[in-house]
Amino acid sequence: MIALFWSFVASTTDAASAKRGYFLIIAGAQLGAIIGPFLSWNAHLLGLPLLFAIATLCIVAVMLVIRHFRMVMPEDELIGGKQDLPSERKTGFFRGLKLVTTRPYLFGVFLLVAFYEIVTTIVDYQMKMQAQALPEYATREGLTSFMGMFGMATNVLALVIALFGTGYLIKKFGIRVSLLVFPIAIGVSISVLYGFIKLDLLTGQNMLWLTFGVVVIAKGLSYALNNPAKEVVYIPTSRDAKFKAKGWIDMFGARGAKAMGSGFNEFLKRTPIALLYYGTILSLGLVSIWVVIAFFVGNKFHRLVKEGKIVK
Repeated sequence: MIALFWSFVASTTDAASAKRGYFLIIAGAQLGAIIGPFLSWNAHLLGLPLLFAIATLCIVAVMLVIRHFRMVMPEDELIGGKQDLPSERKTGFFRGLKLVTTRPYLFGVFLLVAFYEIVTTIVDYQMKMQAQALPEYATREGLTSFMGMFGMATNVLALVIALFGTGYLIKKFGIRVSLLVFPIAIGVSISVLYGFIKLDLLTGQNMLWLTFGVVVIAKGLSYALNNPAKEVVYIPTSRDAKFKAKGWIDMFGARGAKAMGSGFNEFLKRTPIALLYYGTILSLGLVSIWVVIAFFVGNKFHRLVKEGKIVK
């Protein structure tokens, strides 16, 4: 649903409007993303069955809102600009894959998504392993409460950045800088984490909160800065690219990358110290490549918009 939503937005928006408005979409999303974790934080009081019921009602509400939107929105506002080209009716796994593997620009976008998923999957699992090792978070409700607290911290940070930083950064410095800021910030955070691991200066409790901070920064910046910047780069592409390539990247590509990160975690999960140490080294290596790819995609986007061209 999220991938489809952003494909729809990209197909009906030009680059100038996206720079002005995408951060507002992110800010609105973060309000809901704060309320949800707040409820999970109180899992001891509400219970898991009630939380599942609330989630189900929210999903039904989304369906009703989409139906209402399609009924009241004028057709001329559902049609994009020059970049919104007609597409073939046939679609599928291999059509999206072909576009991604034969267009360097789209392949670069895929790598941006893949490296983010691998790195955050590794660091996120490190945090959860550390939390479960502590008595206060060892139970099912205790871990749910911890993750609710994590979700609130992440989305409060994302909301603040979306309201006061994202729009200014994208409008002032453009997509090139916005795409670069994210991996650099993650690289600095993971480097600090690696330094403390290497020097063995912190207790288990303190190491958990340091890892907690790294994951909050990674996911908070992703929601507030990287996601809107990543969605903007689809604007100078054909309709096929917006739906077929983007669909493949967000579903198959992203899930495959997450599976790779999970496979690494599975391999080392019986030795948490090794997972923490080698997982951090691998993450730093991927971030260094990620920065280069972000530079390439940002430059290519700038040229496409400046020259009025699209990736077909």
